[in-house]
Amino acid sequence: MRDKASFCRKSSLSLLLILSLFLEMGASAAKQKLPLPTVELQNVPSRSKAEKALPKQQLSAFPPLDLSKCPRDASGQRIVAIVEGTTITEKRLVAELKFAQANQKFTQMPVPRTKDEELGLLGALSAPAFDQLVARILLDKYAREHGIVVSDEEIQASIEKTNAKLPPGQKVQDLLISCGWTLEDIKQFARTQLIGMKIEESMADKVPTPTEEELARFRKQRPVAGGGEPEIRLSEIFLSASTGTSTQGLAMAERMAKNIRQMLLEGADFCDLALRYSHDIKTSRRCGDHGYVTKGKLPPEIAEVAFKLKVGEVSDVIRTSRGFHILMVREKYPTALRSAYTRFKQRELYLRWYQDLRNKARIEKFF
Repeated sequence: MRDKASFCRKSSLSLLLILSLFLEMGASAAKQKLPLPTVELQNVPSRSKAEKALPKQQLSAFPPLDLSKCPRDASGQRIVAIVEGTTITEKRLVAELKFAQANQKFTQMPVPRTKDEELGLLGALSAPAFDQLVARILLDKYAREHGIVVSDEEIQASIEKTNAKLPPGQKVQDLLISCGWTLEDIKQFARTQLIGMKIEESMADKVPTPTEEELARFRKQRPVAGGGEPEIRLSEIFLSASTGTSTQGLAMAERMAKNIRQMLLEGADFCDLALRYSHDIKTSRRCGDHGYVTKGKLPPEIAEVAFKLKVGEVSDVIRTSRGFHILMVREKYPTALRSAYTRFKQRELYLRWYQDLRNKARIEKFF
């Protein structure tokens, strides 16, 4: 039974991944190539991870979907659930399941070979499909109660953006309609995607500024978010004193460098001193800022010191064949990593928020 529950949870993630592939919307999410911030798409693993995560399970081991005990409405249609007063019919649940079945190649789930396995597949997919329907109802209700507006133009733009990514002549609407979705179903799905995005974006102010230790942990756990090789944003004050400089000239340059460092330790502004004293014309006019650099872009003797500094820490005076250097790290991790961290924490807050919303919801399930 535990294996079946695990299979259903992971199948749910895979099914949700399908929908993200077909309705990917929102400029910020598209640029970052991240899962859309809706309850249905949270914590969706990459497809390769999803493939490895799904356990080997016989579909025939799952009980088939049984809707025989569901009540019927006045028209004779079975009612599978009532969520905050909104009815979910058998027809709507089946349409959701048909879409999942039509795209099994994306879920990495076993392909049913017998009637029993086909019924087992429907049973396995029924829980995640139902969860999606519930999420859309709850998000739509929350938006109406709290004045979150998604215009028809936003919905149409998001669908057109998705269609532009599909092969010529194909439209996401056609795929969903062939599975039994109505145009209103499609619009509701798009609407709640955008509602979820707006709610999650509103949580940005609730994410505290991360410490260096938190960013380091985040980067280690999610190397892709860090964008490859570690970077720092480095500032430098450089006093030229090449190998051919006289002994007296070297002594004067070193003394000046030590005086500048002392001024920095006493609270002088790094930018001001770089503008006044640094001999590096290219960086001095930018307050000594080199921008983001990796170890490979720096001379070894500079890199060795720079990557050990804490943010805001001033280095000792470093002597090289070119002269004397004073370093300060402005940021230990690039803005991209900080943004990825913030988005991840927003998503965590959103998930907790949605779980609380669902826990408080009135949901009657009849199957």
